[in-house]
Amino acid sequence: MAPDDRHRLQRDLARKIETDAGRRTRHIELDERAIDRAAARMSAADLSLNDLAEVVADAIKSSERRVVLEHVGLMFKLIDVNFGDQHEKTRISNIHRRLIQVESELRRLNRK
Repeated sequence: MAPDDRHRLQRDLARKIETDAGRRTRHIELDERAIDRAAARMSAADLSLNDLAEVVADAIKSSERRVVLEHVGLMFKLIDVNFGDQHEKTRISNIHRRLIQVESELRRLNRK
């Protein structure tokens, strides 16, 4: 296969994957809107305790997942800083120290 053909094939495949992902996202948004409309028409009295428990459990799982991912992201940033440039590590440490001093001064002023 010629290099130009391979490049064109890769580009076309990437474009197809991108288009499919966009369609899936739009489909999910349409499904969510339909669910929201149906939920707006329902009365809260129609819901059972099990329905509510399921919704709350899903919301908690989603929230926990989001918190864990944010924490893991911060841990990776910390690893980058610790193993990165020593000058950058010192700079961040100094900024942190100054921030603590400013917070302490603000607390002292608020107490007066």
